[in-house]
Amino acid sequence: MKMISVYDRNEADFTHNGIVLPDTIECTIEEVLNGKYVLELTHPIDKKGKWEYLTEENIIKADGQLFRIYSTEKNLQYVYVYARHIFYDLLHNFLEDVRPTNLNGAAALDWILSHTQYPHNFTGMSDVETINTQYFIRKNPVEAILGEDSLVTRWGGEVYRLPIRNWN
Repeated sequence: MKMISVYDRNEADFTHNGIVLPDTIECTIEEVLNGKYVLELTHPIDKKGKWEYLTEENIIKADGQLFRIYSTEKNLQYVYVYARHIFYDLLHNFLEDVRPTNLNGAAALDWILSHTQYPHNFTGMSDVETINTQYFIRKNPVEAILGEDSLVTRWGGEVYRLPIRNWN
């Protein structure tokens, strides 16, 4: 595992090192094709106090990818951290009534990402040339991209999450 860093929940520039966590005991990343992408980390309760930055909503950078902490547990020796890829921030957004019509993969993905209830910084690209139509009502963008009757199931393709350097 390369360098592991933690950033404040509102950080937008990931080109700097953040708070480096060299004492991390274990860090595992699991990615399932067109599915979950999660990180689990174990860090000691250190005298430097770096463990205190491992709180819900803060962001971990590991292997060039960003992960948002959604849960932590601690005992007298360690803090255990559970985080999802930053892509899953889209779970908290909403598509009220969206219908990408007669579009290829790139245009459909752009349509989904540009018609959310709340603005965000996510962008996408696709080389899927299949033309299709799908109706998304009251779904979050993650469901629209990866769920049942989604972009991936209707148009085809595989989701690949690129490393993020800046968030603006």
